[in-house]
Amino acid sequence: MMQKKRPGVPYSRHPELARRWSSIQNHTVKLRDTNLHNDMLLNHQINHKEHAVQVLKLYQAQKFYSPDGQPIHSAPVSRKA
Repeated sequence: MMQKKRPGVPYSRHPELARRWSSIQNHTVKLRDTNLHNDMLLNHQINHKEHAVQVLKLYQAQKFYSPDGQPIHSAPVSRKA
């Protein structure tokens, strides 16, 4: 695996620019770590949702309501008055 060459301190003769460059590098590392963490969380949520969809697909063909919105019962309901 090739390693990327990191530039040395490009602003060694300019203390203010060197401080800013160091700050940029530190922020870049923090952002990278945050992005990796967000990626992990998103992948977990995607997997969870995909599992939920698979479970719900089992019931997709089963009808619970008629076109007029009335519940459909698997067995006829008898009402005694």
